[in-house]
Amino acid sequence: MTETIRKCSEKHPLLFSLAVFGLVMPVTWGIITPWVERMPTVWGGTVKYTLSLLAVIGICLAVYGRLPFTVGGKGFVRGLFGFGLLGVICAAMAFLFSYQTPVTLPSVGTVTGFTLYSLAIALSEEFLFRGLILSRLLYAWRDRRGFLWWSVTACSVLFGLRHLLNLIEKPYAPVFTVGQVVFTFLAGFYLCAVYLRTENLWVCVCIHFAEDFLTGFWALFVSSAGRSDASVGNMALLCAVHSVYVIFGVLMLRDKHFSYQPIDKGDGQL
Repeated sequence: MTETIRKCSEKHPLLFSLAVFGLVMPVTWGIITPWVERMPTVWGGTVKYTLSLLAVIGICLAVYGRLPFTVGGKGFVRGLFGFGLLGVICAAMAFLFSYQTPVTLPSVGTVTGFTLYSLAIALSEEFLFRGLILSRLLYAWRDRRGFLWWSVTACSVLFGLRHLLNLIEKPYAPVFTVGQVVFTFLAGFYLCAVYLRTENLWVCVCIHFAEDFLTGFWALFVSSAGRSDASVGNMALLCAVHSVYVIFGVLMLRDKHFSYQPIDKGDGQL
């Protein structure tokens, strides 16, 4: 059975990626929804994404016997403040752009829950997209011309489209959701480039966490936050800010000192 799945991941990497995504998120979330609906939003979300992370790791161990991608590669600090510096800066800009006038003071429990929620999202999505899915696309398409660009683009498109699931929880926010699909595609492209240049998934996790936490931080201070849609203008501005991600991502991947040859590897360490 596992050998069949491995062959499928090589012959039909997109189909494999969609199947894994479906199992890790929609299916897993659908199973536990009756239980998490009774929890506060941030705690329920933390449980959902934590289970998604465990599902990714479980699939890797069941099919490959290890993590088929490198988690801790080159130096973390060098990677974060070298290739990942743009992500840190954009996260800070998102913090400023998402400002809302404080109305209430959140409890320590709310801030703690939101912190864990943001961390669970970053871990599960990075292990799934920049880890398992990107590694399978690169390996399956390794003999094709331009395999690097096709793999990064496909992974980023899947990452962006994944956010359409947010309409299930926020059917009142279609503008925000469509904008989120666009700017997460842009951010996903950059995160793929950062991972390929550093081979350190923790760098991507930190950037992702900072972006999610700082973008949603001000909503903690507004009691009515989360029940209204974003304006087209604000989402257009946010997407414009994130467009710099693709520019830097392309520059990092086109660097003449950089070359990448995928092999079926993984350090198997968390």
